[in-house]
Amino acid sequence: MVMNALGNVLGAFLNVESTFRFIVIVEGIYMGVFTECQLPSLDVKFTTVREGGANGIHTLPTHYETGNLVLSKGLGLTTDLYDWYAEVAARKWVKAKRDVLIAMIGGPIIRQPVAIWIITGALPIKWTGPTLKTSENAVAIEKLELTFDSFETLTEGI
Repeated sequence: MVMNALGNVLGAFLNVESTFRFIVIVEGIYMGVFTECQLPSLDVKFTTVREGGANGIHTLPTHYETGNLVLSKGLGLTTDLYDWYAEVAARKWVKAKRDVLIAMIGGPIIRQPVAIWIITGALPIKWTGPTLKTSENAVAIEKLELTFDSFETLTEGI
């Protein structure tokens, strides 16, 4: 289902000249072209265990921690991202968990997916609205920060 949605979006998107962009699809629904995607940090934590004599110090892995995913894009005419976050703010956590597909699309020469990530059980934990200034001619950027259950890089079939 998610890959079908990506195929439908790519047809229209590939006619646009651009540098790398990120197409984001949430539960099969196209959410837009994002200009920035900060993938999560993945960090293995260790502990030091002391046993016996001078050589009795061991460093052992205990668990791993994942950071959050942050998506940024120009503010559009829809409020889809904010609406998704508002579900969490209204304590509808189970309903708000969704699967997300992120496809990094190559520049004007490649113009096809060069990397795809699948994020399962994504839940928005922070929405940041744009800074609006009449003295600047800049794109209004909104950001959405997501926590998630799992993170997978698709390598086959790209």
